[in-house]
Amino acid sequence: MDVCDEPFGFYFTWGSSVFFPTIYTLQTQYLALNPVELPTHLTILIFLFGVVGFIIYYTAMEQKNIVQDTNGKHSVAGRKAKFIRASYVTTDGVERESLLFCSGMWGHIRHPDYLGILIVTYAMCGLCGTGALLPWSEGAFATAFLAYRCVRDEKKCTGKYGEAWETYCRRVRWRLVPGLY
Repeated sequence: MDVCDEPFGFYFTWGSSVFFPTIYTLQTQYLALNPVELPTHLTILIFLFGVVGFIIYYTAMEQKNIVQDTNGKHSVAGRKAKFIRASYVTTDGVERESLLFCSGMWGHIRHPDYLGILIVTYAMCGLCGTGALLPWSEGAFATAFLAYRCVRDEKKCTGKYGEAWETYCRRVRWRLVPGLY
């Protein structure tokens, strides 16, 4: 998605070649230089937290893909999939339709896949302990980046889908964290 939205230039080149390889490996770099020995029960708890994040991400993507691939003719969690049909016109003037999925995980928040990513990220941060802020900077970056991406995606969807998107947002109130944001 970002590759489609961002033009090729300094931001894209520097981010792809310097920033992301650095930020996404901070925990590994930190632990290589500053070994942390956490209690076994805490390590298991953090590991399980990460597994939950992965399951949320995978399940959310699987639910969305199945509903899109079957044009909404699939059940989610034993119930008929709920969605809003949203028409839009492409830049070359062709009218198309998308399904705005609003059941399963997507019925609670608009970006459950992002929530799964955040949980996995914070689990990796947690493995570094609380002795330094540096390994937690990826979590702070990911939170800010994904919150910004939610807003950016929603602005784009408002322009693309119009009233259908507004109806979707009324039906699925929360963007990223249920009850919070």
